[in-house]
Amino acid sequence: MVTTCNNTLNATPTIAATIPPAIVEKLITYSIISALTITTNGLLILLIALHRSLHHVSNAMIASMAVAAICYSLTYLMPRWALYEILNLRRNAAACTLLPMNGILFILILNSHICLVSFDRYVSVTHPFSYNRRATPRLAAIFIAIVWFLPILAIFIPLVSFLKFSSHRCVQLRPTDVVEHRVYLILLFTVLFFIPLIVLVFVYGRILIIVNDHTRRQQYFQNGPSSTPTHAIIRNIKALRSMAIIVGVFILFWMPYVITFLSLYLSTRITHLQATVVRISQYFAFSYPAVCPLIYVFFTADLRSHVLKYFRFGDIKREHCITLDSTLRRYSDLNLNMSVTINKKSIK
Repeated sequence: MVTTCNNTLNATPTIAATIPPAIVEKLITYSIISALTITTNGLLILLIALHRSLHHVSNAMIASMAVAAICYSLTYLMPRWALYEILNLRRNAAACTLLPMNGILFILILNSHICLVSFDRYVSVTHPFSYNRRATPRLAAIFIAIVWFLPILAIFIPLVSFLKFSSHRCVQLRPTDVVEHRVYLILLFTVLFFIPLIVLVFVYGRILIIVNDHTRRQQYFQNGPSSTPTHAIIRNIKALRSMAIIVGVFILFWMPYVITFLSLYLSTRITHLQATVVRISQYFAFSYPAVCPLIYVFFTADLRSHVLKYFRFGDIKREHCITLDSTLRRYSDLNLNMSVTINKKSIK
């Protein structure tokens, strides 16, 4: 009896130790992140698909980005981080090699979509005549194909060159050992973070200047040169707040991970505390695709209005739900109307 009892007591820690706490933490955390990413992006695709009024070029780009986010969750977050150790994929040479590259691929695709959507909004405001004429589904399909193809090319080249993919052994990027790997990672993180950040700051900064300029022009044509009215100041503040949130959320989720990765993973030794910081910052960075649909719904007038209708807030007054997108559309319409008026006067 004593022997049986001792064997039972000795077996309990062994069973508990089969799944280390770190693996359980990754399983739970990345399963939640993956589920949220699929849910938010899936609902966004469903919203656009169910309403014909939302079937236009800008929302097609947003829907493509949502598809990429779901693929990112299913083909990278779950197999690479949630189930990697449990399924023992480390011993599978193909999975060990391709899963990390697959994550880089879809993050590149997602951030390329962010740049594409930002430029789409910028062109729609700065060139309303040519945008309405040239923003065709065919052109949108070409640009969407480009932001999918270029990241695939960026991942394919290393696999057939310096990484030398093999189905018999795991080949991964080693920034501390190989110069080519280090250079490639630095270039990748520049494209992953710094280029989208520059695009966001430039585009929404320029849009903010346009909002302020249109406000002054509107005041001039309506009341003549005078001080800016209170409602115009409030509108500019809301546009500034929208820009700060769009750019700020991207920085908040991505910058800690990029800084810690470039400063620590390119070094030869990493302490336990530093590894913990990288892991936590990685949770935030990989959660950005789950948050991104909420940002675009909140700051896109037509998407937001349809969501509000589902929650029976459709009767809310327009001035209480001004978004950056709705503000810019109103100013673009004003610019078109003023141009038409000036042309008519010149004809007379």
